[in-house]
This record gives sequence, structure tokens and C-alpha cells, in this order.
Amino acid sequence: MNGMRAVAVALLLALVAAGCGGDRAFTGLRLMVPNTPGSGYDLTARSAVKTLEDEGLAHGVEVFNLPGASGAVGLARLVNERGNGKLLMQMGLGLIGATHTHPTQATVADATPIARLVEDAEAVVVPAGSPYRDLGALVAENYKVIVMDTRGHGRSPMTSSKFGFKIFAEDAEALLDSIGEKSVSILGPARFFA
Repeated sequence: MNGMRAVAVALLLALVAAGCGGDRAFTGLRLMVPNTPGSGYDLTARSAVKTLEDEGLAHGVEVFNLPGASGAVGLARLVNERGNGKLLMQMGLGLIGATHTHPTQATVADATPIARLVEDAEAVVVPAGSPYRDLGALVAENYKVIVMDTRGHGRSPMTSSKFGFKIFAEDAEALLDSIGEKSVSILGPARFFA
């Protein structure tokens, strides 16, 4: 299954789960993109809809753009609109970051996520000639860096049958206590700390 077909199938399954249709093709759906035409959100939304329509799973889906405030304008419309159960919004990490750095009345917590269409591969890159070979080297220039393997990863063995976020947090707390660190900033994958 190619990437856009997988995105469309994920969207279709989400629509079925949300009660937007049955055995027939979806009609009347409106997919809002809280960014400008041609943006990454826009291309993902339009590609998913084209695949749904090409496969006969949806007809006449309207994709429209409502840019502004890094997506917050679209989010506000979505959470405040009433009586339009077929209004969807395609969004990503950029909108989450925007509402975190510039707090708004409408937040992602006010909406209901029904599908993950893609998993963004976010990256921080430097020029090829940069002295930094990894993020740790950059951070170490101004901070003390403590690198911790989580239980069962890297050089850390599985020491019990317990495994999960609570255990990872307890392990991190024990490590910091053992080296006398009272206050730290954590840098790592968002899914790990969520």
C-alpha cells in the first residue's frame, strides 16, 4: 500500500469510527486546512481526499484553507462551530507548537482526535561542516548533559517484568537522586514524556 493510500485508509477508518457513514461513499464532508494552499498540511489533506475519491470511498469532499496565527484561527473555528458534524480539520505538530508558544483560547484539547494520518519525521539539521555531530554535542556546549538509557534499551538490561512510562520516570528520578541532581531540563521524544 503506497503512502497516500495508507493515509486515505486511515482517514476512512476514522470517519467510519466517528459515524460519518456506512456502506456507501461519504458525501458532504468538509476538510479544513488551517494553513495556506501548498503547505504540508494542505498537500496531505488534498492527497488523502483525492485517494478517497479515486477509490470511490468519498465524493465531493470540500477541502478549504483557513490560515492564520499558525493554525490557531482554524482551530478556533473547529472548536466553536456547532451543528456541523462533518467538519474535519487536518493538522499536525506545527499547530500544537503554535498553541504552546502563543497560548490561545481554543486548544487541541478542546477537539477530538479521530485519526493519525502520518507520523511527522521531525529533524534538526546542521551544515555538513558543523562541529556538532549530534544534538548532545550542541547542548553540551552550554549545559551539563546526562544521557540515560531507558530500561531494556541501549546498554541497560531489563531488570524486572515492569516496563512503561511510570517505571521510566522512576528510573530517571533514581538516577538523578544518585548523582545529586535536584533540578533538570529533559530533552527527548515527546511520546516518551507524554
